[in-house]
Amino acid sequence: MERNYTFTLIIISFLLTNVVAYLDEGIRTFDYLMRFSDWVALIIYTTLFLAIPFLIFFLVKKNEKKRFILALFGFVPVIILIVLQTGITY
Repeated sequence: MERNYTFTLIIISFLLTNVVAYLDEGIRTFDYLMRFSDWVALIIYTTLFLAIPFLIFFLVKKNEKKRFILALFGFVPVIILIVLQTGITY
């Protein structure tokens, strides 16, 4: 079961990284997926965005479901970055 949560965290991190890359320079295209160097950068950013949720998931001493929910809070900085890139104000 722990493997499913780990895989889900990786998928969420990859999707959030794609959103950040899509919004990054204001071009809003998926051209970055055509170049090898951008794929390497995408993997590096995915790993960086995944570091905090992984640490939370593996260091918290609770059951797996609670650890997963707490680990999702590790994506808050990435979500704040996305909100700042889109210019959404409330």
